[in-house]
Amino acid sequence: MTTQVLFRIDKKLKDRAMEKARHEGVALSSVLKLATKAFVDGNLDIQLVDKENMKAQAPVVHLKGKSAKRLDRRVGEGMREYKKGNIESMEAFLKREYPDLHKAYGD
Repeated sequence: MTTQVLFRIDKKLKDRAMEKARHEGVALSSVLKLATKAFVDGNLDIQLVDKENMKAQAPVVHLKGKSAKRLDRRVGEGMREYKKGNIESMEAFLKREYPDLHKAYGD
């Protein structure tokens, strides 16, 4: 069973996020679903930090443990493949590498 989440976001920020997701070959809804899952699973840490002497607070996101190491490894592998000219969309990567996750949270 799925449910719908509605929230307000700055239009320019949404447009930039959609463009980045499109550029990486994935739907923004998939990005948000994966981020929500990582947050619930404890693999996405969000903190507010003091920036510029308490004038503003900005969120900081950190991956932890195995998820962070796996991401670092994947990024390294991806950069090597990219330099060779071997590229694929993020959507194709998720379907190939994380089929169960993609079935549960993909579009």
